[in-house]
Amino acid sequence: MLRHAFETLLFEKVEFRIDERNTRSRKAVEKLGATLEGILRKM
Repeated sequence: MLRHAFETLLFEKVEFRIDERNTRSRKAVEKLGATLEGILRKM
């Protein structure tokens, strides 16, 4: 899906919303090369 987003749809950025306490998911996304830009405190 990420390849499709970047190569076909020409997105410049994809956002992942993961609870800051979910370390397993955060590590999995970091393995993809994602970088943490901030933590959303309230919605």
